[in-house]
Amino acid sequence: MIKDEVKGAILSRYEGIAKEVYEDVLKALEVTIRDIYRMMSKFIHPDSDKVKFSPRMVDAVYVFRQTVGIINYLVEISRA
Repeated sequence: MIKDEVKGAILSRYEGIAKEVYEDVLKALEVTIRDIYRMMSKFIHPDSDKVKFSPRMVDAVYVFRQTVGIINYLVEISRA
């Protein structure tokens, strides 16, 4: 899910134990991304832009916040 070049850019900032920890963190983050994708696909068919049914605002806000949070996190750990 996270491109190898992004992982490489992040991990190149760390050494030793910190690098090992962030390798595990990135793997766990990929699981979270897959979970968010699965949740979104409950509302929107993954192979088209057709809505299965309209999600509640709370669902859309949750997915949005999770996505923005992940992007922000990746940016911040890449600045180490």
